[in-house]
This record gives sequence, C-alpha cells and structure tokens, in this order.
Amino acid sequence: MKINSTFHVFVFLMVVLIFSTPFISLAQEDRWKLEARVAAKQDAEANTNQVLWIGGNFLLGLAGGCVLGSVGLLGAHLYEPPVPASRLVGKSPEYILTYTDAYKAKARDLQIRSAFIGCLGGSVVSGCVLASYLNDQE
Repeated sequence: MKINSTFHVFVFLMVVLIFSTPFISLAQEDRWKLEARVAAKQDAEANTNQVLWIGGNFLLGLAGGCVLGSVGLLGAHLYEPPVPASRLVGKSPEYILTYTDAYKAKARDLQIRSAFIGCLGGSVVSGCVLASYLNDQE
C-alpha cells in the first residue's frame, strides 16, 4: 500500500512539473516583450520632434486653412520614423520586431497628434484673420 501511494505522489509531482514549465517560459517571454515595448515607447517620445510637427502644421494651417493642414496630417500619417539602430544591437530577432513595431506605432501616434494640434491652431487663426478681414471690408 505504501508503494502505491508513493507512486501516486511521484506521478502527481511529475504532472505538475510537466504542465508548469510552459507557463514559466511564457512569463519570461511576456517580460522581455513588455521591456521592449516600454523601451520603444520611451525612445519614441524622446526622439519625436513634436514641436516641429506642431509648428509645421500650424504654418500649413495658417497658410491654407484646413486644405494645406490636411496635407500635413497626411504627411504625419505616412512618414515612418527611423528606428534607432543603436538600441537594437545584440538583441534577439523577436525583441527587434517587438521594439520596431512599438516604436513606429508610438512615434506615428505622436506625429499625428502633434500635426493635428498644429493644423487646428493654424486653421483657427487663419479663420479668425479671414473673418476679421471680411468684417473690416463691410
């Protein structure tokens, strides 16, 4: 009887070990993916020149209202920022792919948001100047 219960305990421990191993590796994989995404987002925030996107689209919105401002928004959406290669040296291909995707998504989001703010501001100022001019003409 004692051998039978020892066998059951041994089988139970083996089953626990076999089924817990994939969860440990999945937790480690999720950790490096999270680290890659966090590092990419921080780098994208540091490297994206939001003032340039706001200022450029403000001038486009000021010069041509919503028409030229929308061209700036399209440019912000289509432009893919370069990923800093120095951050990828010595990393695994999976890390590089995760980092690159997260970096481009965050940088593009910042570009579009900044371009929209600039376009909106320029268009509002342009509209106010036009309304003032038309009001003075009457």
